[in-house]
Amino acid sequence: MKKLSLRLRMMLLGILPALVLTAGLIALTTSQIHHLGQQEIATIRKDMRVTKEAELKSHVDMAISAIRHLYENATADDATAQEQAKTILRQLTYGSDSHSFFVYSSTGVVLAHHLKPALEGKDMSGLKDANGIFLVP
Repeated sequence: MKKLSLRLRMMLLGILPALVLTAGLIALTTSQIHHLGQQEIATIRKDMRVTKEAELKSHVDMAISAIRHLYENATADDATAQEQAKTILRQLTYGSDSHSFFVYSSTGVVLAHHLKPALEGKDMSGLKDANGIFLVP
């Protein structure tokens, strides 16, 4: 193997550190871009959640307004007012996908369900999702 000339050694001494520095800067920049991208995704998810929560609160407020006149003028055991409220809530939909309201008792019994009226009267307190989380708290 031939010895490297002095000129070639000098060029390598100048080029190699520059290449190492460039590779390091590329790695650092790529890492920062990835990190900033992850932060942006987290921020967007948080903003979307806040927006959806505000939207849902608005829809629930609308539903409460629709039945307010019934519960303000009724007693806790007024079956007629309760049936009227269920009828109103079964008819209400919201959002572009026509989501509907459903009502559970404090013990997890379905009182009103727009899409699945057959569930009304059934105890759903033990119902869990795929992750084992109770759907009706």
